[in-house]
Amino acid sequence: MKMDLGVNRALLNPRFDGYKLSTPHPSFSLHSIHVHQPLQPVLESKSYALTAAKFAFNNLVSIGSSLVAFIDSSWHLVLVSLQSESVVGTLGLPQPPLPAAELPPSLLLVRSSDNPYLQEQNHLVIVGDGCGSIFVIDVPVTAPADTRIVARYNHHQPAVVSDALCIPKEQSLGHSTLHLTIYSLAVANDTTSASTAVQFQGTQLAFQLSALDSPTLALTPDKATAMWSSSTHPVLAHLSPDASTLTLAACAPIHALCTPSPPPPPPPSAAAPEPATCTVFRSDKYAWWWHQSHSDVTIHISLTSPASKHAIQSTISATHISLKLVHTALTIFSHAPLWAPVWPDDSLWTLEDNGATLTLHLEKRDHGTRWPQLLLHDTPGAQVLETVDASEQAAHVEQLGKYTASEPIDQEPAPAPAAPVTMNDPLEDIDLLADQSRTHVSLLSLDAGACQLLATHALGAYLCPVMSFGGPGMCVKSDVDGLLYTAAANRASLGHSGTAHAFAYVQASKRDRRISVATRGWAAVVDVSGGVYLYVFGREREGKAPQYVVESGVGNEGDDVVGVVAVDGVGSGLGKLVVLVGRRVVCVDVDKLVDGQFM
Repeated sequence: MKMDLGVNRALLNPRFDGYKLSTPHPSFSLHSIHVHQPLQPVLESKSYALTAAKFAFNNLVSIGSSLVAFIDSSWHLVLVSLQSESVVGTLGLPQPPLPAAELPPSLLLVRSSDNPYLQEQNHLVIVGDGCGSIFVIDVPVTAPADTRIVARYNHHQPAVVSDALCIPKEQSLGHSTLHLTIYSLAVANDTTSASTAVQFQGTQLAFQLSALDSPTLALTPDKATAMWSSSTHPVLAHLSPDASTLTLAACAPIHALCTPSPPPPPPPSAAAPEPATCTVFRSDKYAWWWHQSHSDVTIHISLTSPASKHAIQSTISATHISLKLVHTALTIFSHAPLWAPVWPDDSLWTLEDNGATLTLHLEKRDHGTRWPQLLLHDTPGAQVLETVDASEQAAHVEQLGKYTASEPIDQEPAPAPAAPVTMNDPLEDIDLLADQSRTHVSLLSLDAGACQLLATHALGAYLCPVMSFGGPGMCVKSDVDGLLYTAAANRASLGHSGTAHAFAYVQASKRDRRISVATRGWAAVVDVSGGVYLYVFGREREGKAPQYVVESGVGNEGDDVVGVVAVDGVGSGLGKLVVLVGRRVVCVDVDKLVDGQFM
């Protein structure tokens, strides 16, 4: 089985020209709700991977379109209504044993196999204390004060829940199968090594869930299957609707635990490409590299045996290239798919240096488009990076500066403070994984309690989670853009569902960022004091999209943003962004924020 993680070019805007600061509508106002002090993960470990796993903790979850929940510092599940702007329910949880667990707590909503939620009025929430205790909590939306624990499972070691799925039997919620995808700490030591100090291992658990009106249950798994291992924690886990496959993503390679050791790889062939960090594709008979301009892509091919123009067979179509040397039966490109369309009639090849250098000149169909790579994925040479002249690279970086303007485009930026406050720039998950340039996506199968690795694929660097699509998702880097890969509630694998133009660049430019999140219509970066940088997609005018800066006004010294969640809007609405910072839940109504700007 092969995963289809290709790019949907209909979701790309080649004429995107950056963001411009926009002013909120006069009727816009920020809603702030006072709450108890939220729980924050304790950062005591010196291990690189463990600290990254703790920073991945997001202490906020959306329950339907009207409630959000978080865990406070005294281990109560707190329910907050976005409609009444008040705390509408609390539930005390057994506090975990001390000292604090090595892994962060878990807080997530249980998905259903036939619709995004179990019932219209009842939802299940999973809470894990990071020490091994996992609680199943029933939340009645119409009576949140009646929230209660309905089941508890005690794992033999600290574990984090990364996905939860409930499969009703015969449309009866009282007799259902609950599947939990958890990961535990397998190996740890006190060194500061980035990749060898920690090993995470994932397990798939299946429970028979009894009626929700029964007394609290002590769950015993009907099946526990060891699934995977990785040196980094998962950034996405998604169980298929029938619980037969698991799609997993992490910032390091993923290995199946239940499969026999794979056979040794064959020796590399002469024409095998170099690693993804190379800028030249080499073989024993030729080498090629490429670069681009505003309107063209140029491929330089160096031949060990000079060729004549009569020996060259070249075919250039709108989406593919083929190149063969007849006299040596050497095929350089065999119907290779290009990253983006070209104009065949304006593309050509030239032979130089007495036949030792062959050059392909391709005319871009969309001038101004920046190609992150020459060929599509899974094609030999697809990961060869562009060879960029230093002067061109400097000009390109300067041009990208407009993508992250926190001031209006035609206004001089504010001067930098004389003494920057370094304490407002804590480490975070994206910082700790900055040297992980790829996101590894794997598809694992469950068959009679055994795990099998079906397919694996590498995408760009992980940027942030994607919310409000009906299923888990992630935003990964593609050049300066962010590609949104999501899994719908009724789909097993991921798909390219949207594009956050220039978001990889604007996220990296924010010095005090804390948590980022993306949806189908916008993406946001929340800084350490609760300030929000919000970028809206699909509302470009003359190539520029709106950027909003919203100051929450509730972040104090010592406060930290510990939760960010996107709440679905009504119909085609953009929904809300909810931030948990200090002792406040701050709600940003994105629809009202942009209302009246592009009518």
